[in-house]
Amino acid sequence: TGLVWIIGDSLVKWAATFALGHYPDLDIGVAAANLVWRGAPGATLLRLPQRLRDMASRHGERRTPTMMVLHLGGNDLGTATLTQMEAALREVVVTVQRLFPGCTPIWSDILPRVRYSRAGSQSRLEACRKNINRRARGIFVRGGGRILSHPRFSWERLEFFREDGVHLSNLGNKGFLDDIREGLSFFSLCPRGVRYPPF
Repeated sequence: TGLVWIIGDSLVKWAATFALGHYPDLDIGVAAANLVWRGAPGATLLRLPQRLRDMASRHGERRTPTMMVLHLGGNDLGTATLTQMEAALREVVVTVQRLFPGCTPIWSDILPRVRYSRAGSQSRLEACRKNINRRARGIFVRGGGRILSHPRFSWERLEFFREDGVHLSNLGNKGFLDDIREGLSFFSLCPRGVRYPPF
C-alpha cells in the first residue's frame, strides 16, 4: 500500500484521535501502509486545491503518497453552489495529477448529518450532498481516481453521531475507520477496482 495521505475536515481529525486510542498505531491495521492524517476543522472542498499546493511545496522532494483519501465537502453544503463544488473537484483531480504523479486520489463520500448548521432544509441539503457525491464519483473515476462510499451511514442512524448531529460518536468513528481500512485494503488487492464497497 505504501504512503497514504488522509486529508479532510474535522471528521478526519477526530477519526485520527479515535484511532490513536484504539489501534496499536495510526495505520489502523492496513497492511504495509504508512498513513498520514491531515484533518483540519472547518476545512472545505473549495479550499482543497490550494491546500494541496501548499502541502506539495512543504513536502518538496519527499516521498509522494501512493494513495490520497480526500474527505471534504460537508462544510461547503449550504454555502457553496454545486457549480463551485464541481469546479473544485475537477481542479483537485488535475492538481493531484500534476503535483503528485503516480498518486491515486480517492474520493470519500460526504457523510450525511442529522442536522446541518448552514441555512436550508434538511431535505434540500441531503439532496445536495447526494448530488455532489454523484458528480464527484464521475469526475474522480474519469481522472483515474477511486471512490470510497459509506453505506452504513444515514442521518436516521442517530447512534453514529454526537449530540450536535454533525460529528461522529465512538461507534461512528469506528465505522468510518473500518470503511477506510477496508477500502484501502480493497484498492491495494484489486488495482482495477474503482469503488468500495464494489456495488
